[in-house]
Amino acid sequence: MAKKVTLRFRAKRYGRTTFKEYAVSYDDWEPVVMRWLWPALEQFAKDTDLEPPHNTLWDVLSFGLPGLAEVPSWSAFTRIPITELEMENVRDLYMDLDDAFHRLWGADRGALRSSGTRKFLTDHLLELRPDGALARASMAFRPKGRANHTPRPLISDQVRYEDGKATGAPLGAMPHTNPAELKELHSKRMNADLEKISNACCHELDAYYKACAVQDAILAEKMDPAWASPSFPDGLLSLLSLAQSRLG
Repeated sequence: MAKKVTLRFRAKRYGRTTFKEYAVSYDDWEPVVMRWLWPALEQFAKDTDLEPPHNTLWDVLSFGLPGLAEVPSWSAFTRIPITELEMENVRDLYMDLDDAFHRLWGADRGALRSSGTRKFLTDHLLELRPDGALARASMAFRPKGRANHTPRPLISDQVRYEDGKATGAPLGAMPHTNPAELKELHSKRMNADLEKISNACCHELDAYYKACAVQDAILAEKMDPAWASPSFPDGLLSLLSLAQSRLG
């Protein structure tokens, strides 16, 4: 009978935390992968039992770890005795892994699965070599995903509107007389926009906590939702009324 480990992960949806388990058998993946990785999976199973990571990690590892069989240098890497591993060996493997995963799954998924798999391998290597010789393995090269990353545009790069009227130019079109003035205008505009975003987030959080308080009161005492603040949106009051009716 093949050896087997159980990996435990957590997920959170609509405020509820759930747990999911995945069984991995020694025969599930290629022998060239399992012969080297199995001790790491056994330790990982113990770690997930104590503190389950988010389920998205398994979405990465369930492709990345068996995908090591497609990395040309993986087989040669596994034949190097642990005590003789050097940072250059790890760097070369990670470069090869990154290239292979990009070919297999494209830029976005390839970069994500490369990053998660490299972290898993690095954590295991640090346990095997506690002398610190491989401590900087994860920083030994620049992955493709980061090198090709294009930053998202800022909210401040757009025209500012208030009451349907344009009241502020985007960062790239602000009138100015010299670079120092433009720099100061950019700073003021971005800080003002960030403050508005922060205030909007706080407003949403306050509304959420108020809704939770009303819901808790309904669950505890079957309170009339009409007690809720008149500032609550009509849709929220309707939902609270529906929750009460379902509770009987």
